[in-house]
Amino acid sequence: MISQWLASRGHRPDLVLCSSSQRTRETASLLNATFPEAPQPIYEETLYHAPPKAMLAHLRAIGPNIGSVMIIGHNPGLSALTRKLAGGTIRPRCARAFTHFPTAAAAVFTAELEDWRDLGYGQAAFVDFARPRELAAAQ
Repeated sequence: MISQWLASRGHRPDLVLCSSSQRTRETASLLNATFPEAPQPIYEETLYHAPPKAMLAHLRAIGPNIGSVMIIGHNPGLSALTRKLAGGTIRPRCARAFTHFPTAAAAVFTAELEDWRDLGYGQAAFVDFARPRELAAAQ
């Protein structure tokens, strides 16, 4: 459901960084059903239960030809990264992520950057958010 929601909103990843856990690998494999042209995930041991600082380091290491990145990881790190990345722009439908960020939820950010190395906390606009249960209820 989440990958279909992402596709319906035009959120196609150019790069997928994924924790090395079995559960996140299974999640990443589901992307191919919705995004057959999606890049192969890069599995990173250091994303397993990573804190925001480690995830930010992975994002800052991305090459210049990558426009969009998906991180498939774990909480509490992902929800903490969401809080830290969110700058002054948080749409009302996204604010609920700060009260409950469940398994398989998706947070979408945009950032005006020349280089991924320039990404820092508070420099991204939190523009979209979905929870699987809400998508299922809407169907």
